[in-house]
Amino acid sequence: MNYDQLCGALGMLKTNGVELDWNSINQTMREIAALNTADSALAMNTAAEPLHRKYRDMCLERGLIQRGYMFDAHDCVPLI
Repeated sequence: MNYDQLCGALGMLKTNGVELDWNSINQTMREIAALNTADSALAMNTAAEPLHRKYRDMCLERGLIQRGYMFDAHDCVPLI
């Protein structure tokens, strides 16, 4: 679930015009997604967890979300 939550946090930042290195983030997201295998998504979600916290906190600091908000698939937007 951390990967989906990370996508949602990044989507919130992107749609609100936050200046980040989106090309680098997109590459990192592709690398994390590649960890997902047919057997388990655990590696992908484990790799996404620290980034999810980082970008969720950025959303909180900018007042884009309320504490306790859970992102879902509807919050995701294409990064590039």
